[in-house]
Amino acid sequence: EGEFQLLSVLIQNKGEALNRDQLMNNMKHRDWYPTDRTIDVMIARVRKKLGDDRSNPKYISTAHGTGYIFIADVLSP
Repeated sequence: EGEFQLLSVLIQNKGEALNRDQLMNNMKHRDWYPTDRTIDVMIARVRKKLGDDRSNPKYISTAHGTGYIFIADVLSP
């Protein structure tokens, strides 16, 4: 559920760099601490499930020093 929420937040903010604070604050029912690496672990899991390569991403790009960006095109239903 947490990984799906994370992916949903990234998709809803496509093209915008979101830092850990922004991502965690937009995820429901998650307690966290500023030094928490939960987002990084969840990003790695989502990338693995999507078959995304962090060195040549198709879906989630790392904005070093800023956060994460969903970069893929999203089709509306």
